[in-house]
Amino acid sequence: MLLILASIYRTKYILTDNELILKASKLIGGSKRIPLETIESVERTLIPFGFRLFGASFYGGYYYLPSVGKAFMVITNFKDGVLIKTKHGNYVITPRNPENLMETIENIKTQLMGKV
Repeated sequence: MLLILASIYRTKYILTDNELILKASKLIGGSKRIPLETIESVERTLIPFGFRLFGASFYGGYYYLPSVGKAFMVITNFKDGVLIKTKHGNYVITPRNPENLMETIENIKTQLMGKV
């Protein structure tokens, strides 16, 4: 139980100029890198009910969500959910300040599109 709590505490979301990095424990599937140019939409969501596809982690991993399909979830709280749809898959995360993250992603994507 202590290992699970420590891994939740160490979960981080890192936004760079060209990707969003989900730093998560190997217990739930490890870290994921999401190139910003592959993001199709970013929206607020309630933490959805889903079916765990593999393993037995209660705060993340791959889930089947009836309204979304397969998604990788990294949940550190049960509010403040953000659904990120990409060309290569879906992600549900729970950053401390979801509006700020969503706005920053959109701003960086806009800048990337202007450079093309």
